[in-house]
Amino acid sequence: MSKISVLWDYQVLDMEVVKLQRAIVNSPKLQKLKKDREFLLAQQDVIKKIEDDVLNMSDRVAAIKVAIEMLDEQLKSYQTRLENDVPQNQDEARNLCNEVRKIARDIADFEKEARQIQKKAKDRTKQEYDVRIRAARVKQEFNELKDEYQPEQEQQKKELEIKKQKVVEKAKEVDPDLLKKYESIKPHAMPPLARLLGQQCGGCNMALPSVTLRQFDEGEKYLECSNCGRIIVRMEDEK
Repeated sequence: MSKISVLWDYQVLDMEVVKLQRAIVNSPKLQKLKKDREFLLAQQDVIKKIEDDVLNMSDRVAAIKVAIEMLDEQLKSYQTRLENDVPQNQDEARNLCNEVRKIARDIADFEKEARQIQKKAKDRTKQEYDVRIRAARVKQEFNELKDEYQPEQEQQKKELEIKKQKVVEKAKEVDPDLLKKYESIKPHAMPPLARLLGQQCGGCNMALPSVTLRQFDEGEKYLECSNCGRIIVRMEDEK
């Protein structure tokens, strides 16, 4: 068997590995598991954000309550002054009343803000509940699909290991220089070897220069495609 025929047989086995690897990666079940996992991770972030928001709202409401208590104390103080220390003139009475009205407005504003924050906190808490419900459903779906997919995944892994071992064994028969060239082409052109189809590269379907074709007629077993870089081969039965 010629060196190029051995390399071709190696490629057949190697492409079986690549095909199975792609099948594993593109498995609908695996893709669904990845999608569900990404969703669950995203929901964790959403829940954390909601919890932080609600905590900040709670801290703000607590600060508002303290501020209202202080204003209440000031208001009581002014009311006591009005009752026990009657203003001496109209200006003093007007200033004191203005202070009382200002404190009352501040208290009203704080109470309004507290009610708004509490409503937002309630809405966010409900949102968190809805997120947790959706996440729980997806989590259950994820676990069920994972259990279903695991035997299939294990079987695919076993099959992949067998195919990889065949490739390793076949590589021992391949000319080292050809194998090195094959591996250098593989990252950018799959498969690395292509048949000569008429006057075209069987990989990229580009017509080959006449000078290249002439080299085959002169006995060359393989050439490099100037367009895609693949190794172009003409098998013995194609002469």
